Amino acid sequence: MHLEPGARIGPYEVREPLGEGGMGEVYRARDTALGRDVALKILPNAFAADNDRLARFEREAQALASLNHPNIAQVYAIERIDAGGRAIVMELVEGEDLSERIARGAIPLDEALPLARQIALALEAAHEAGIVHRDLKPANIKIRADGTAKVLDFGLAKALGGDTATSAASLANSPTLPARATELGMVLGTAAYMAPEQAKGRVVDRRADVWAFGVVLYEMLTGRRAFGGDDVTEVMAAVIRDTPDPRALPAGTPMAVRRLLRRCLEKDVRKRLRDMGDAGVELDEAMAAPAADEASRTGDAVAPTASRRSPLALAGAAVVLIGLAGGAAWTLKPAPVVDRPLARFSVLLDDGQRLQNLNNPNLAWSRDGRRLAYRADGVIYIRSLDEVRPREVVEAPGSGQWFSPDGNQLLYRTTSGLSKVPVEGGPSQRIVALEGFWGLDWADDGTIVYSDGKSIQRIADSGGAPTVLVTAPEGGHLFAPQVLPRGRALLFTLTEDTGSGIVTRAIDGRATDVRRLLPGVTSARYVPSGHILYALEGRLMAVPFDADRLEVTGPAVAMPESVYVSVAGLPQVAVSDTGALAYVATEEAQALQLSWVDPGGQSRAVVTVPRNYSDLMLSPDARRAALHLWDQDNDVWVADLVRGGLTRITFTKDEEETPVWSPDGRELAYASAARDGKRGLFIKPADGGAAARERKVWEDVDHFHVNAWSPATRTIIIEIRRTSTSNDIVAVD
Repeated sequence: MHLEPGARIGPYEVREPLGEGGMGEVYRARDTALGRDVALKILPNAFAADNDRLARFEREAQALASLNHPNIAQVYAIERIDAGGRAIVMELVEGEDLSERIARGAIPLDEALPLARQIALALEAAHEAGIVHRDLKPANIKIRADGTAKVLDFGLAKALGGDTATSAASLANSPTLPARATELGMVLGTAAYMAPEQAKGRVVDRRADVWAFGVVLYEMLTGRRAFGGDDVTEVMAAVIRDTPDPRALPAGTPMAVRRLLRRCLEKDVRKRLRDMGDAGVELDEAMAAPAADEASRTGDAVAPTASRRSPLALAGAAVVLIGLAGGAAWTLKPAPVVDRPLARFSVLLDDGQRLQNLNNPNLAWSRDGRRLAYRADGVIYIRSLDEVRPREVVEAPGSGQWFSPDGNQLLYRTTSGLSKVPVEGGPSQRIVALEGFWGLDWADDGTIVYSDGKSIQRIADSGGAPTVLVTAPEGGHLFAPQVLPRGRALLFTLTEDTGSGIVTRAIDGRATDVRRLLPGVTSARYVPSGHILYALEGRLMAVPFDADRLEVTGPAVAMPESVYVSVAGLPQVAVSDTGALAYVATEEAQALQLSWVDPGGQSRAVVTVPRNYSDLMLSPDARRAALHLWDQDNDVWVADLVRGGLTRITFTKDEEETPVWSPDGRELAYASAARDGKRGLFIKPADGGAAARERKVWEDVDHFHVNAWSPATRTIIIEIRRTSTSNDIVAVD
């Protein structure tokens, strides 16, 4: 559809054409209502006539419009055009695009690194919102006159095509490719920036953007493409086969940048850099002292590297990350501050295995840092650093395991208590029966300190009768106890009606001797570096702590990795006495997809956005699924299993979970976190929307989950965790 100057689409008056792309023609237009210039992108008629693609596009565009970041060109609106067409209204970014700047030659380091940092910030913000660009390249990055970088067309490749497979059809939907170019030209315009898995037609995630970022950064610094060829076959073959020549990088390229390029351009997606926030850390380090790293003047992008420590990562010990696929990690160690090699590697689970219950403790280090324990699919495994593969120790449904001080025994939680087993294998021994469990610590003196919620108790690691050390105040709870060095005091979480926080108390002290350290924080852990680790707003934090005076001695610092933190504020980390830290990466913990599986075991993804899905419940007609998303909002959503896509149902700051369908599929019942001190059973229309009203039908002070809605009556079945009677089943009218 061609528009003449003066034509109007809604409140937008066309001023002049700006160019053509795979999605159609692009115009400068004037927003007469708000008095600003915008970019109008007109969808091709063939696209607008495809109802399924149009509906998919509009759902994706709603997510894109939610992106609001200074380095992302924003989507303002979608306007209808006569004859059923659509126009996307976007922020108009003045200036040249990055491909035009690179055409003039390689970009100097002092100009390239700040631009790359802005691009990384844009990608990080989008990824945190669950949006992957899929078509990042210099032509999609604008540079304003003031030096601000703006990434264009976020996610529109998927919105237009709806398929992550690499094909001429999907490539033609690249928003910046010429609409009337030959198929070869269209493919070449994008293929050079594709990740290997993308070039092979496989499903992609945010790591495809990480790869493309590395390719763009290499091109900025060298002035030439990382992967070239005369035709599509050669370009794609180069992406899959070749490694960019590190000798083309400028002589003064900081080692942090070379390290970043190596990690971004890792062809094995499991070993690739997983988080653009980590890329930002590397770039910050490079810009802070780009000329100080003499090794960078002679090293190359694939050489082993040394890293300058942050204030909390002060020495070099072997560090392991364990996740569903792998990643990176760091160390904590006391002074003196020295530069030593930082070892990063991953422990890979066997095909088909998944870490178990990431909302409870799942990792354990032996104190000497030689063994790592984790649970997968109801089995506890130990991976010794001198062994190639993990070794099965014991079958144990549940969560939580802890090494003895000497590293020869493993304590683990069962469904009814605590047992221990020799690390080298052998019969298990029951230590204590428990009705409730809220964390433990295996102390140096051979005793186990644990919490049942209402008290902290101590028992010999050989079994016997426990003794009570601390009793919770009326209405309060105690959890995550730890015996501090020299065994004189406890560190634990105390929750009361007035709030929660991390506290200490002398083991032989009185009830009034509690010293409050970190209000509003839960599940903290003292580590040998002299810090307390805890989670705050989804980030792992570390604060210096004097274990003798029981005092916080400095400000808290956010750790530079993407550590998975559960909704309850529990970070999935484990630290050895050597300073080695293992963690589960956020994107790996949340990398789940919704799929249909046929009787032959073949799966087909229906919602490809990787999220941390739980509480899945099919609608009566099996066309939708209600679910809970474990994320910062913790809401109930509905997945469309026919057309794909997610619709948010609840919009409060509280946690809503365990949705069930009404027999007619029109409503959802779900449990909501405590409001005014009580947990509620709510019902809301299943078509969603913030305007749809919910109604409360029942409430209780104890925690409960919704299990079922009777098809024959207006009865909802719930499971409630009574303090007095353990788990009960209740029918609610």
